[in-house]
Amino acid sequence: MVVEGPNKIHKLVRLFHDLIERGDVIECEKLHKKHNLDVNIPLGKEKFTALHKACYYGHLECVHWLVWHTADVNVKSVQGWTPAHIAAIRGKDQCVEGLLCHKADMTVQDEGGQCPIHLAAAHGNTFTLQTICRKGGDLHLRDINGWRAIHHAAYNGKLGCVQTIAKWGGDLDTVTLVTGDTPLHLAAARGHLPVVKYIISNVEDWVEMLAAINNDAETPLEKAIFSEEHAVVDYLSNLQVNELNEVDEGFPLHVAAAQGDISALKRMIGSGLYSVSARDDHQSTPAHKAAGHGQVEALRWLIDNEADVELVNASGENVKDVAKRFGKTQCVELLGGYTEDEEEETSPEELLARALNKVDVLEEELKEAKIAVNQLGGSIPADTVPERNAVLSEAQELREMLEHERIKREKMEATIVELRNQLSELSNKEDTPLHTPAENLSDDSSTYSTTSSSVSRKRNSRNSKKRRNVKPPLTRGVFISTNKSSSATSVE
Repeated sequence: MVVEGPNKIHKLVRLFHDLIERGDVIECEKLHKKHNLDVNIPLGKEKFTALHKACYYGHLECVHWLVWHTADVNVKSVQGWTPAHIAAIRGKDQCVEGLLCHKADMTVQDEGGQCPIHLAAAHGNTFTLQTICRKGGDLHLRDINGWRAIHHAAYNGKLGCVQTIAKWGGDLDTVTLVTGDTPLHLAAARGHLPVVKYIISNVEDWVEMLAAINNDAETPLEKAIFSEEHAVVDYLSNLQVNELNEVDEGFPLHVAAAQGDISALKRMIGSGLYSVSARDDHQSTPAHKAAGHGQVEALRWLIDNEADVELVNASGENVKDVAKRFGKTQCVELLGGYTEDEEEETSPEELLARALNKVDVLEEELKEAKIAVNQLGGSIPADTVPERNAVLSEAQELREMLEHERIKREKMEATIVELRNQLSELSNKEDTPLHTPAENLSDDSSTYSTTSSSVSRKRNSRNSKKRRNVKPPLTRGVFISTNKSSSATSVE
């Protein structure tokens, strides 16, 4: 074995890291075989290893190759970050899943006591958070400030991560250990209104949560006031019990709308004792209740009976706003759907292009996965090959159809341009005069014109005399009658 000097080893390690950054596994293999490099040697002031770099750039194939060549999956950088921390920050959920397959420890804490699950939630990487939760990630882990993943998601306004944590059984009303803040406190202080609305709508006792105080004796509303988050302040100030799923039993019409009891609505409104847009103590109409509880048929019946859906409740929300807040998509569609800002319309061509792009990405991922499986000594089950071939064949057909339509459109556009040019040329010819007007002629040209016309008359006179003396020509086999009364032609 050749002994390498320190400088040369440093250069080789840097070259090796550069290859990892590019995702070039083949060259990494050649360099490793030639110099027998240690894949765990760190570089830079952050002390990132090659596995850190592979997770940073999302090269799953490099992750498998490095682990196969004895890379440490729990090695720490200067900040205490493992490769799993880097993948969680960058949102490389495939690398996170690959690390989990190689028994990476997801409970390792960095300098701030944060685990990969905290960083994924803080950076809004919903799919990475979903991957960690699916593999048994602990949502109750706390950092050095006593924050759980839900606190990081709420503080940074990452609604998708808040929803994911709630889906996997995370507590929406848990408090931090140091300051005693709930997720609602943190979201309100930062002005994240969508997160505030979601938490209010999905906790068991939201009234108690609104009244909860932290270690500084502050409620969520007071935190929002101190931070001057006016949208959150207005919402929490006007929030009333009847705007959620609780209905005041003193208003039977609203109860019937919330329960979707159309027969009761018909009976009460038909009696003339109730108005279809009657309001309760908090200015909500039966349509507000039906939309908030997702009672589509009851809402449709109220609209058909001239219910005013533009009326606002004490929080300033109309019927559509209430339906959107509770995620009642069918009610939102009934009320006109989402606006362009909320849901951008996409053409079928763009959807097809996105689908084809997704197919290309999946094909590349499949290729990397196959190489990784072969390097690890595994094999792909034969029964998956026909299904994969069918998918690839369908994708190829879609590509050919898209290419055919593109060429067809280009030809049509070229034909249109050519026809427009021809039409323009014809229009220019019609506008150009065939003879020069007489008034534009000079005196000399008029004299010349008079002389030439006189000569032309004399020549025509001589030619007419000659024509009178010329007999009609005889044509073989054909006799042309000169009788004026006969217009027929005789043929022998």
